[in-house]
Amino acid sequence: MIFRVPARAPAKREPSSGWAKSSSGFPASARACRCSKMNSRGRAGASRISSENPLKPIHRLIQPDRLLRVLCGYYFVEQHLGFFPPPWLYMGVGNLLADNPTQEASARLRRKMLPAIAKGTVLEPAQFFDVKIRALARRFKRSNDLKSIQYISQFTAQAYSVVQFLCEKNRRATFLAFLKDLKKKEPLGPVFTSHFGYDLGQLLLDWQKWVVSQEPGKHSPPPADVKDALLNRVIPFINDPEAPTKERIQAIRDMGNLGYALGADSLIELLNDSDPTIRAISLWSLQSISGMAYGEDGGLWRNWWDNLPADAEPTLPLPGFRSTQARLS
Repeated sequence: MIFRVPARAPAKREPSSGWAKSSSGFPASARACRCSKMNSRGRAGASRISSENPLKPIHRLIQPDRLLRVLCGYYFVEQHLGFFPPPWLYMGVGNLLADNPTQEASARLRRKMLPAIAKGTVLEPAQFFDVKIRALARRFKRSNDLKSIQYISQFTAQAYSVVQFLCEKNRRATFLAFLKDLKKKEPLGPVFTSHFGYDLGQLLLDWQKWVVSQEPGKHSPPPADVKDALLNRVIPFINDPEAPTKERIQAIRDMGNLGYALGADSLIELLNDSDPTIRAISLWSLQSISGMAYGEDGGLWRNWWDNLPADAEPTLPLPGFRSTQARLS
């Protein structure tokens, strides 16, 4: 996620007050963040260059088109309310507006939440509803810290899923009325309770029941650009023991965040990596992709992989894995 910062005043002009806007109508800072990411990373899965080694490509699964839609969603929320609400709300609405409301996208999101619910690692009300933007931004900066990586990913996906729950048909009108009545610097909790008849703690309980009551959903193949990025750049990179550990961790995290099964066989193999952080982030990504709360037992993960649809083709000739042809027969 991208956080806006006050735009830098142009040279030889008086500093502007508040949040500056660009000629395109977007907040200038948000537009700058978008341009920076698109220029440095290009289309999904494109490479950027490490400052430590200019010849070493660093591979990430970035979707600039979705990033732009998320920023538009943030901008819409701010313009509609006249201020930024708590992070869980604007991040949830922004991500909801960024995606097409397909069953496949909802299933990938749901599978990210199921392991957290099963393991009891869902963010509690104080960790979720009360978090401040500055504290969240500090977490974003700790790109080497596994706990921060997992917290940010959980926060983002949980916010998206909770808002999706609130936008179900039988709650949508109430949710829109709740948004309309929000006021800047006033507590959100009492407004929520006045509209829904229960508090935010009960919201998390009802949301978890809603997630668990649904099927994990079918694993579908990724879009062509994501498939190309996975097969030709990301997966070879995460399997390269000479690649920088920090960048491998980020690429593995991206795979978990996107939620496609293609390449999960490589993650299963990385459960045996010599680096404990690589093992831990690979396990987290596998859980996010599969919706399963399995531990490091490679046998369970191999069995899960073997029972996937043939769309999730193996990327490596790994021993112990059935081939695509065998799974089709």
